[in-house]
Amino acid sequence: MVLVLKMENKICKTCKLEFRPKKKQQIFCSRKCIRNKTQFKKGIYVGFGFKKGHNREHTEEEKIKISNALKGRQLSQTHKEKLRILRLGKKLSKETIEKLRIIRTGWRLSEETKNKLSELHRGSKNHSWRGGITPSRIKIWHSLEYKLWRKSVFERDNYTCVFCGKKGGGLMADHIKSFREYPGLRFSIDNGRTLCKDCHFQTETYGKWK
Repeated sequence: MVLVLKMENKICKTCKLEFRPKKKQQIFCSRKCIRNKTQFKKGIYVGFGFKKGHNREHTEEEKIKISNALKGRQLSQTHKEKLRILRLGKKLSKETIEKLRIIRTGWRLSEETKNKLSELHRGSKNHSWRGGITPSRIKIWHSLEYKLWRKSVFERDNYTCVFCGKKGGGLMADHIKSFREYPGLRFSIDNGRTLCKDCHFQTETYGKWK
């Protein structure tokens, strides 16, 4: 047995006509009334488009009306994108292009700005934060000090495997004395050596970082 709840008739917010809703929260009688209520303002269509099936583009007068209607409003990203589409086809002058080129040439973020951005997304402020469950060894491997140590070992050995002589490719910076057993030598360049993957897997200390 299926119970069918009878919904009470409502008055459409746009056309003011009575209708029977299909859902409890329905306040418009049709999609047309939804568009008229949400996207039309004083007869000016501010949704940056036309009804379905309309092929023509905005005239210059309509673009001006849209621009005036939106002055002082906080535009959503979708509206900004559609405004950008309205401006397509307008070419910048050579003087403007040259000014933009000069402004953007050599533009880099300062170290202070980089540090601020880093602090904004670090630790519990990051969207991927899961309560600090990352193991300490992973934090060390991703640290700047470890990356500099690794680079120094590669440069000293000329990016060549010290066992088989293979140069380049998938090289690894191996600890001669175990990473786990000798924490004081983790960043010592003399305790590092350049190995290829095959040679690294054959070392006695491989896998003893746990």
